[in-house]
Amino acid sequence: MALAASKECMHQISPSANACPECGTKKKPSRTSKLVGLAATAGVIYWFTFHVLFPGISVTRSEYGEKWPLTISEGTLSCVSPSSVLLEFQGVTYAMNDSAGSHAKQSGWTDVNRIWRNDPENKGSKVAMTPLIERGLALCAK
Repeated sequence: MALAASKECMHQISPSANACPECGTKKKPSRTSKLVGLAATAGVIYWFTFHVLFPGISVTRSEYGEKWPLTISEGTLSCVSPSSVLLEFQGVTYAMNDSAGSHAKQSGWTDVNRIWRNDPENKGSKVAMTPLIERGLALCAK
């Protein structure tokens, strides 16, 4: 492990040291530690937003029967104002409508097409997602 010079006294110090033992100058946090801190902050904001400010409702395949439009069996439906309908399942948030889709990339949401079920009665079509989207939009109105 290569030693680094203290910025104040030029004393050689270990890269793992938090401060120079000679002059006490504290080492600036690395770019990596700043990024880790930023990621942690973003995670807290995400959790707070989707679990406190915009709590969702549980939706399941058993509620909708054959009209269930997804390949997963359940999820938590929510709406971020003004009209972005989201579905969370096993830590992944899916953008359910066009409004959410337009914000998906910058928000870290996944495209719902990954879990959108094909219509077994109409080849080449998907099961209508309208009932879930309308239910999600009703959450925004609250």
